[in-house]
Amino acid sequence: MGRIRSLDAIRSLAIVAVVSIHVMQVPALVHGQVMWMRVLVESTAKIGVPLFLMLTGYLMLGRDYSGGRLKRFLTRNWLPMLVAFESWAAISFAVQRLVPVASVMPDVVRGVPGLKGLAQTMLFWGEPFMVHFWYMQLAIGLYLLIPVLSAFLRQIDRDGNRWYLHLLMGALLLYCFALPTMQLAIGWLGHRFDAQSRLGGFAGLAGQGVMYFLAGYLIRTGVRPRWLTQPARWALLAASLAFLWACAAAQYHFAHASTFRVTDGHLPILLTAACLFLAMADSPFWLRSHGLSGRIVLSLSQNAFGVYMVHLLALRILYWALPDGMPSWAGMVAVNPLTAVLLSWLACLLVGLAGPFRRILLLRRGQAADSSRRYGLAINA
Repeated sequence: MGRIRSLDAIRSLAIVAVVSIHVMQVPALVHGQVMWMRVLVESTAKIGVPLFLMLTGYLMLGRDYSGGRLKRFLTRNWLPMLVAFESWAAISFAVQRLVPVASVMPDVVRGVPGLKGLAQTMLFWGEPFMVHFWYMQLAIGLYLLIPVLSAFLRQIDRDGNRWYLHLLMGALLLYCFALPTMQLAIGWLGHRFDAQSRLGGFAGLAGQGVMYFLAGYLIRTGVRPRWLTQPARWALLAASLAFLWACAAAQYHFAHASTFRVTDGHLPILLTAACLFLAMADSPFWLRSHGLSGRIVLSLSQNAFGVYMVHLLALRILYWALPDGMPSWAGMVAVNPLTAVLLSWLACLLVGLAGPFRRILLLRRGQAADSSRRYGLAINA
């Protein structure tokens, strides 16, 4: 059972998007950014996390996890992810303690955590000491819902009650996306209020995650109308991008140069991620071999988990190594999304030379098991 090329491409695009979000906060880049860059680049990059969650739903939901399959899921998918997270938390703690803090570092990599911060992060207690760990904490929790959601989806399919799925998605869409987006738009009109029209805390993020899971599952199993041809899908993607950019421009204008966060839950992000996934997942383009570019996409996809976990550490080390007094243009050449991805990717390739580290830190198994259809963790499959 071979890999699904289109999913590798989606995963590679997602990890580049996530890295870009963090690197775009680099001071040397922030000062040089103009409105169109933040609107087009930063807002578009925020579909990275939703794409990872949709991949998980696409690959994992609807399976049979009864009996011994549940134990296999927990030991081969969930437990390795937990061990990898705890390992990277310890590694990140050590790197942040050893590498000096530079005054020009972006906020996402600044700071030296104490043992209390490390313990709280590893125990899922409070805010993690590295900002990107929030996703892994969320994913580890959401993964425990996959067998339950799968049992629910299989049962309603057997009973012919698929409308239960639409009801669940409608509720999540309303509370986790529509109401927050309406609240944001009302803020643009100058109306401020303290009420929070969505589920808060972990419940809110979990609701968003389940919605993205179900969106991926529906893309794989949903019945599509005849008019939804490949050109129509790309047209929908173009329309969703225009909507996303328009909302980002409004937020940039009314919220003093601040774009909305991906964790807030907004319809433009959901729509764009879903339209992109829909356009790429069934595209005949991926049925053909693409030589070197195809191997690059495959390698980046296989190392997506490692790139995610190491990219802020690579950025911290890069800032520490840069000479003092470097001109701003030189800093922009040295520190940008491309260099961050390449450095993180290289680090993963080096780590992958050791079999145990490849399995524990990169969540990569043997080539025989390295199939997009068999892997569960969408960020590394």
